[in-house]
Amino acid sequence: MHEIDQIDKEKTEYFEALHNALTEQFGLKAGSEEYYMGAAGFKTNLDPESALDDVNKAIDLSPNNASYHLIKGKLLIKLGRCLEAAEEFHQATKLEAHFALAWAYYGFALTLDMRNDQELEILNVGTILMSYATALQYNPKCAEAYHFRAITYYGLLNDIPRFIKNANKAIKIYKMSKDYDSLGSEENSGVYELTQMKTGLKLQYNIRYLFSWLLSFLCDPIG
Repeated sequence: MHEIDQIDKEKTEYFEALHNALTEQFGLKAGSEEYYMGAAGFKTNLDPESALDDVNKAIDLSPNNASYHLIKGKLLIKLGRCLEAAEEFHQATKLEAHFALAWAYYGFALTLDMRNDQELEILNVGTILMSYATALQYNPKCAEAYHFRAITYYGLLNDIPRFIKNANKAIKIYKMSKDYDSLGSEENSGVYELTQMKTGLKLQYNIRYLFSWLLSFLCDPIG
């Protein structure tokens, strides 16, 4: 049996076992929106395309569920379809105006899309920053809003002071979360990513400082 065929066989067996678990153990009705969302949750890392199909089926059954559009947007980001993801997050905010997390992800998806296109448009930057501000207006403790705004300042606008300010706020809120200690590893939260980015900045600064010192010493070793 070819390796690809073996992978397909194992995937089919997993999906069959998942179906049985959802219907028999969790008592979900096959074909219900809860069933599709449950399936999507288990498939996200193994097969995001299949998970996306399940979410779409759930949205067909319940098109006004803002949380479903948020989850669909996250899957689209995982698949590299950032502009489509932004549209889903925006739809979530239309359905639920106070949905802070959807506003935060909307700005993040637009940031990723602009980085992919490598075109910095003032109008889009304003929309991105406004989405973070809106998220924080509705939920001042939305760690993702600070987290994603930090990434925007770092990767899109090259504004290091604002990156550090927002990264520190995000890290503080993440660590205050009741779920933080139960994650088991900082790699399961935004703390790890932001800490690594800050460490990288310090390393870059130290290397530049050392290079400048060596250059000045070589040019004027006495004085």
